Amino acid sequence: MLTYSSRQRESGQLDSVLLKQLHNEQLYWQNVLKRIVAVVKFLSSRGLPFRGNNETIGSDQNGNYLGTLELLSQFDPFLHEHMKKYGNSGKGNTSYLSANICEEFICLMGNKVLSEIISELKKEKYYSISVDSTPDLSHVDKFTVRYVKDLAPVERFLQFVPIHGHGAEHLETVVLNFLQENEISISDCSGQSYDNASNMAGQYSGLQKRIKDKSESALFIPCAGHSLNLVGNSAAGCKKIVKQLSGTRWSARADAVTCLHDSYDEIKKALEFLIKDISQSKETQNDAQNLITKMNTFEIVFLTIFWNDILCHFNETSKILQKENLNLDVAVRILKSLLHFIKDLRSQFENYQEKAKILLPNTDYRDSSKRTKKRSRRMAFFDGEAEELEFQGSYKFKIETYLPVIDSLTSNLEKRTSAYEKINDNFGFLVNIQTIANVELKDHCSNLAQIYKKDINENELFLSASNLNITFQKMNIHLQNFTQH
Repeated sequence: MLTYSSRQRESGQLDSVLLKQLHNEQLYWQNVLKRIVAVVKFLSSRGLPFRGNNETIGSDQNGNYLGTLELLSQFDPFLHEHMKKYGNSGKGNTSYLSANICEEFICLMGNKVLSEIISELKKEKYYSISVDSTPDLSHVDKFTVRYVKDLAPVERFLQFVPIHGHGAEHLETVVLNFLQENEISISDCSGQSYDNASNMAGQYSGLQKRIKDKSESALFIPCAGHSLNLVGNSAAGCKKIVKQLSGTRWSARADAVTCLHDSYDEIKKALEFLIKDISQSKETQNDAQNLITKMNTFEIVFLTIFWNDILCHFNETSKILQKENLNLDVAVRILKSLLHFIKDLRSQFENYQEKAKILLPNTDYRDSSKRTKKRSRRMAFFDGEAEELEFQGSYKFKIETYLPVIDSLTSNLEKRTSAYEKINDNFGFLVNIQTIANVELKDHCSNLAQIYKKDINENELFLSASNLNITFQKMNIHLQNFTQH
């Protein structure tokens, strides 16, 4: 066999030329694919679109995929020759430049990334899930997971789920099927977070309740940003604004009110100009007249100043709550601070009233005595007809508009904040462990061990927490000594 192999190399084979040609052909297309893969990875990693209006090489409308290949070909002779030879060759001709090969690589890369995420997830064991609908026209749900890797939280997108129904039962089936298909244990799910819709957050039949029935440790934490969003939307729904609202970003409402508040006189002047401009249509002039009539009412001026204060605070709080490095303890403090601000507004009615008089002097509340609509009245069985009360002026506006708005905001914020306080009571001590006494620390460890009976040993947790607490105390002592020196 050795002699045969030696003679074969020396004398050659009949098909040696064909084999060499085949090898060169394989090497050529491998080099093509290396460049194709690099471009697909580059565009995908940056979330850039691939296609344009056509797939014609040389066109400035052929999209990022072919456009990037054209750019690289200017500095890569191999790619330049390939595109010159195979570019615009039409269907049925192999070129590896078409949208088909591009989509195939995207799918292969997507499957590889998903496989890596699932491997990581299984290795780290414990995870939390989140399901949320996209606000665009695609009507799909986003399924994401969070877990801890290398002592840091990691959030990974898993897949888009086509929406065939928003019912909790359907969403439960989708989540459980995905976990089962990928051999991920639902019992290791230790948390879940969704928006506050009843089908997701419902405590009796919502998705969070159904998942918790499968995994007792899967605590539900409502989305902090969305919770504040709901309160803000509710608050922003009853005001007059000039700037068009956004359907996906409620912070645009705060921007709109600020625009109206800061440019009140300028907007009125612009409306007056439209009314006098004979080149404008009657409809435009009528709309301008209606707007300026409302802007000249004391109530609208008052509410503009009032809502500007509220929504600016909501907007700033929302930005803080959306920070990636925000911990639960700080989130609770921020929400409590906002709640304290709203409660304090109950005593600020006269201040807003004075500010409104500065912006619109010589104007007062509308006289409601001319209205024929009467308030509803109640009659007791033996008291006869109750006396009807009619409130006027500032007192009427205060008790019928100002205070109900504040009470509504307060009630909603207290409800939203209480959900995070409960979670913070269980886990917040881990953030402030260096300031907690051993007795209190033991109580916290005992409480957490009761929640996660299967996963946490109370004594081991307390020992680890105590050692960490001692380490922090030593570090503080060293830091104080260093500072003194």
